[in-house]
Amino acid sequence: MIFRNIVFSAVLVGLISSLIYSVFQQWQISPIIHAAEQYEVANEPHSPKEFSSTENDYQTHNHNHEAWSPKDGWPRVISTLIANSLMGIGFALILICAMLLHNLKSRKSTVSWKTGLLWGAITMIIVYIAPAVSGLPPEIPGTVAQGLHHRQTWWISTALSTGIGLGILYYSSLRFKGIGLIFIAVPQAIRAPQPNMHSFSNTDSAVIAALDALTQQFILMSGIGMAIFCLLLGALSGQASSLFRFDSIIDHRSK
Repeated sequence: MIFRNIVFSAVLVGLISSLIYSVFQQWQISPIIHAAEQYEVANEPHSPKEFSSTENDYQTHNHNHEAWSPKDGWPRVISTLIANSLMGIGFALILICAMLLHNLKSRKSTVSWKTGLLWGAITMIIVYIAPAVSGLPPEIPGTVAQGLHHRQTWWISTALSTGIGLGILYYSSLRFKGIGLIFIAVPQAIRAPQPNMHSFSNTDSAVIAALDALTQQFILMSGIGMAIFCLLLGALSGQASSLFRFDSIIDHRSK
């Protein structure tokens, strides 16, 4: 029964959060991506899709015409909404389970929608701010970057290390808090691997200036969108977790 309720709550919280985020994304973020793609397509015959060296493999964020991708218009909007919904449900499930574990095991105050906002802010630090500060900010199409596998591995490692570090800082005694700081600092000290070349596949100076401006807009709007998503996710997950009561379960196990 409680597992079903947790899953139902995660689905509801994830869908609400992702729907609101998707509206903002279509309004403020997608136009920036579409603008960057215009420069990318215009230069595509003259720009290499992949760069190889003896030490690293680099690639650009461009469309591979041999791979499937949704068509522009409603197919692309619906595909993005589905992807956002799955992401929201997954994050909501993790957050609600973490909050319930906190309410059950921790001596600190139980989570409500108000403290859930703090959990949402911490989630943003883990999944967005820490990777961006370590050298892996959001990137527009046409950006030269490390291969997808390298970026995914670095993002996961940075998020896990930051999350563990913040957890140790919050829950551990004073003597162990230094370990939490180490977990947070290590990815920032090592930094994400960067390509040893220009930032964009299109080397025209006017295009580079335009893409630089679009990159700044993209980072800003992505940050605002992620803040909306994470804060909503935290508040709604906090409200959902506050509805669960473990008293009957604990009393039943103690008999």
